[in-house]
Amino acid sequence: MNIYKDGSLHKDIKAFYTETPHINTLLPKKTIYIAKDSLLYGILKHEKYRVNSLHHQSIDRLGEGLRIAAKEKNEIIQAIEDREHPFFIGLQWHPEYLLQFTPQRALFCNVVKKAKE
Repeated sequence: MNIYKDGSLHKDIKAFYTETPHINTLLPKKTIYIAKDSLLYGILKHEKYRVNSLHHQSIDRLGEGLRIAAKEKNEIIQAIEDREHPFFIGLQWHPEYLLQFTPQRALFCNVVKKAKE
């Protein structure tokens, strides 16, 4: 999504993890901080949340018209949004592996709701 909007990526994010090691897990062990004025916050209802981590790349230069919706303490971007679209949320984590958690299921419920509109 970021590349489509003319953004760029960090090819390998391991160097960003100086205080704690880079986590690669299906389990929700990585803490993210969600912008209170984001669509994502409106869905998850959390300002601080734990997510899984399976990627070695992340957003470097933010694409045109995008904003940061969530990031880690080390500034790795974990979610983006485009306010020009009714439902444009890009996530770095995998909510499909976290459906046992109500906030993660809410993401899917919102996708279905928007698709029906």
